Amino acid sequence: MAVTVSLVLLGGLSAVAIVNFFVPEGTLPVRLVNAGYVAGAWLCSSLIAAHFHWRTGRSRARQIQKHLDANDLRAALPKLLVMVADCERVAGPQAPITMTWRHCLAYTQYELGHITDALRVAKINLDARAAVLGRAHPDTRYSQHLYEALLREIGE
Repeated sequence: MAVTVSLVLLGGLSAVAIVNFFVPEGTLPVRLVNAGYVAGAWLCSSLIAAHFHWRTGRSRARQIQKHLDANDLRAALPKLLVMVADCERVAGPQAPITMTWRHCLAYTQYELGHITDALRVAKINLDARAAVLGRAHPDTRYSQHLYEALLREIGE
C-alpha cells in the first residue's frame, strides 16, 4: 500500500516538475496552474482508490472461491450478489468478467433452490453472452444449458 501511494505521489510530483521545467513561471495564469494542481491531486487520489477497489475485489473473489470449493453455497451467495453488482457497475453488464460471475451466481441460486432468481439471472446472462459471443460459443452454450435446466425445473 505504501509503495503504491509513494509511486502515485512521485508520479504527480514528476509531472509538476516537468511542467515547471518547460513552462516558465508566470507564463500561465495562476488559476490555470491551481486547477492543474487540483486535477493532479484528484488523479492521484483516484488511482489510490482504484487500487484499493481492485485489491478488495480480488480478496472477495478469493473468499467466494473458498466458499464454493467448500460447497458452502449459502455463505457464497451474498458475496456473489455483491460481486456481480460491482462487476456490472465497474466493467459493464456485457464484460466477460461480469458474465462469468453472473453465471456462477445463477448456478449457485439454482443449487440453493432459488429457481425464480436463478432463472432471471440466467436469462440476462444468456442474452448478454449471445449478443457478445454468439450462440455457438461454448460459454453461451453453458448458459443455454443452465437456462434450459431452470426451465425444466419450473415445468416449462
